[in-house]
Amino acid sequence: MAAGVAIAAWAVVVLHVAGALHTPAVDPLVHTVSDYVLLPGGHLVLAIAAVALALGGAVLAGAAARAGGSRTAVALLASWSAAMVVAGIVPTNVPGTPPDLAAAVHRYAGAWIFAVLPLAVLLLARGPAIRAAGRRRVVGLALLTATLSAAFLLAHLPIVVAGSSAFPLLGGVERVLYGAVTALLTTTALALRPSTPPTPPTPTPPPPTTPLPSVPVPMNPAPMTPAPAPAPTTPPPTTPPPTSPAPTTPPQASAAGLSPITTPATPRTTP
Repeated sequence: MAAGVAIAAWAVVVLHVAGALHTPAVDPLVHTVSDYVLLPGGHLVLAIAAVALALGGAVLAGAAARAGGSRTAVALLASWSAAMVVAGIVPTNVPGTPPDLAAAVHRYAGAWIFAVLPLAVLLLARGPAIRAAGRRRVVGLALLTATLSAAFLLAHLPIVVAGSSAFPLLGGVERVLYGAVTALLTTTALALRPSTPPTPPTPTPPPPTTPLPSVPVPMNPAPMTPAPAPAPTTPPPTTPPPTSPAPTTPPQASAAGLSPITTPATPRTTP
């Protein structure tokens, strides 16, 4: 960004010195910067200055996008850079000659350059891209540039309609406007928020696991007592079936009712 502005400033200084030495001299209060095309090599120096500013505008657009600027503001800054390239490559007509198609393209590109830059910066100032400390300064300079741009473009109406300028100091107004444009580019670039690289997403930690309760082990464990053997089961006593008593033969009695006669047992002898 700074290099592009420095190269453009160097080219404009070279053109003014060469124009002052030229015969006839180029009056900076009457002639616009584009009229230096009449100098030998003037078109090339003008193209260098325009491309350098266009590169600076492209760098500013990229920085504004990284700082959080709106898409509309970034697109307007990019279109400003493109219009600057067109105005530098396509020259205007040499003073004193009728304008042609190239001159018309050059003028419309220049009108877009002066009109769109203040609008893009004001849109940036409405968002988070511009720091709060420098927002008021940027807005004030953008409004000043917009006012100068409107005055310069309105002064071109007699040229577009009648073919001649009704304002004699058109060149002086344009040079003040170019100074405001350069200051607005630089001030906006310095007021941008620094772009921060995106932070990688933080990995989600796994859910905590509850550890199982630990059972303390005694140093001298007690001897394990064997389980008692089951007691033997005694079968229930069985009751023998009842036996009926043998029939008893009553002793024989005599007819007379006397006591019975017992016969003594005779022992058996074995021969």
